[in-house]
Amino acid sequence: GAGFETIELPSSIRHIGKAAFKDCVNLTKANLSAELLTLGDQAFCGCTKLEQADMYFGLEYLGSQAFAYCTSLKNVYIPATVEVMPGNPFQGCTGVESFDLDTDNVDFTIADGVLYDKLMYTLIYYPASLSAETFQIPNTVFEIGLGAFSGAKLKSVIMPEQITAIPAYAFDHSGLETITLHRNISSIGEHAFEGCANLNNVVIPNTATNIGNYAFAGCTGLSNFTFENVAEGGTPYTLGTNLFDGCTALTEMVMPNQMTNFTIPAYMFANTAITHAVIPAKFTSLNEEGVFYNCKQLESVIIEYKSLSSYLGKWYFYGCSKLKELTIPAGLDYPLGGYDSFAYCTALE
Repeated sequence: GAGFETIELPSSIRHIGKAAFKDCVNLTKANLSAELLTLGDQAFCGCTKLEQADMYFGLEYLGSQAFAYCTSLKNVYIPATVEVMPGNPFQGCTGVESFDLDTDNVDFTIADGVLYDKLMYTLIYYPASLSAETFQIPNTVFEIGLGAFSGAKLKSVIMPEQITAIPAYAFDHSGLETITLHRNISSIGEHAFEGCANLNNVVIPNTATNIGNYAFAGCTGLSNFTFENVAEGGTPYTLGTNLFDGCTALTEMVMPNQMTNFTIPAYMFANTAITHAVIPAKFTSLNEEGVFYNCKQLESVIIEYKSLSSYLGKWYFYGCSKLKELTIPAGLDYPLGGYDSFAYCTALE
């Protein structure tokens, strides 16, 4: 977060630590040491004006998200000596025009412009500069790297069935319109589809029971989303916070029949267009905060759940300015409102 525009590192520097220059938004050029061995994870993440940071022969570790969201970066070169890339170093680098891997590198390979490990087991980086609308992940691939498709122009991706997890930031802010999740998918990482403005018609198979924070947040075109029901005795869903935060086209949602502890996560429907809500009696807690935060189209809510030891979490209906009707169960033995849980509900009758 420092304000300098350039840095000059002496040749004695061998290692740059994690997030060392993160969010230096005025930085335009970084003269890296020719003796550098390690460039840490997120080292220059968020340096949006960074145009040049040359990496030299000798670099061995190129960190995950090392240049993430460096949107002014135009040319990328990976030296022959790089042995380890734990995730996409160039996540969200939408300005990259040319991408090269040294031909003498024995640990990684490029096929059709896409970066993989040498055996093509892991897809590490799909450059945003590629113009294809559809991409079929090769059948050799077992794993997608963190942030691999971030910012890509792709409209659809076909995944082989041996891929079992979608990692964090995998497709964030990409042009993705459709995604088919096969039944071997067991988890979806945090921010995996965040900001995919064109994504719609998503079906979550009941095998994908772990979904991370913000996984679909900011998907402004998302109007049709379905959870498959879980079979009796099956693994219940565990859902992260802010799951649909900012999905402004989302007007309805049928919750899965099984969730861990039957609790709606914090801010799950915040800033969506949900119009009516029913909170079932089977839920074990209403304590999570901000579940319907700023849902300005929400008009009515029915709470079937009642308990002797729980109450609404703070900011539960905060800013729901069209909320007119609230139905609660008889015999309620606890205070309904938490901190500011009905603040600015100006239409409540």
